[in-house]
Amino acid sequence: MLDLFGEIDVGGIKYNRSNFVDVLEYEVEKGYLEKGVEESDRKAIVNEIAQKLRENLKFKVLLNLISFSDLIKENIREKNIVVYMTNEKLQEKFSEYGLTGELKAAYSDYLMVVDANLGSLKTDPAVQRIIKYAVDETGGKLIAQLNIEYTHTGSLDWKTSHYRTYTRIYAPTGSKLINYQGAMADDTKAPGLVDISEDLGKTVFGVFLSINPGERKILSLTYELPADVADKDYSLILQKQPGNDFTNYEIRARDKTWQGPLVEDKLFQ
Repeated sequence: MLDLFGEIDVGGIKYNRSNFVDVLEYEVEKGYLEKGVEESDRKAIVNEIAQKLRENLKFKVLLNLISFSDLIKENIREKNIVVYMTNEKLQEKFSEYGLTGELKAAYSDYLMVVDANLGSLKTDPAVQRIIKYAVDETGGKLIAQLNIEYTHTGSLDWKTSHYRTYTRIYAPTGSKLINYQGAMADDTKAPGLVDISEDLGKTVFGVFLSINPGERKILSLTYELPADVADKDYSLILQKQPGNDFTNYEIRARDKTWQGPLVEDKLFQ
């Protein structure tokens, strides 16, 4: 929106497309101290920025209607915008169009990797991820091999730290864990366990990981897919975690391969 409508001035600071993230992060992490702002009010600037953007939207959107419409469509497709409505009927309608971000129903195989940054800093942009997923048939059963490679490209500074994540892998209901490597018990990086649960109609494998700057870690899980997946024509829904723009994928299933950046939900057949 800053690129489309132009930069904005909030409190004497000019925000544009190229500097927005870095400048805003500085203001809420360090700049507020220099200005004598109370810590409890340090994020009030976000509201001021939102109001400026709202003014630009109100007065300039008609002059840029097509570009603005394309911008919204792109961000909805890439799961950077999801919609929640308190009106149930409206929510159902938005859900029909895939705008609400819920986990998708899957006819066959399903995979969604969800990272939860347990640190208080902005380390995610420094962490590159590759989801490597392979499915092979063994004795009439489909065995999934999932490797998630994490590479911490950052360094310790005021906005980046060790990456501490609780990673959840959503798989078809009834998937059975066979083996795993890379799970950690705590920040000492002692071997840990995999939490197994059921949530939102999926089987979930949960793992804690801690990754230092400059480190590369691999989380590896092998699990058996449920029999009803093996009995059908194989397809895979790979669902993107909303807002995550730092993941690539490599898929191999039934002698077919796919790879690329995970910018939107994918259906592989």
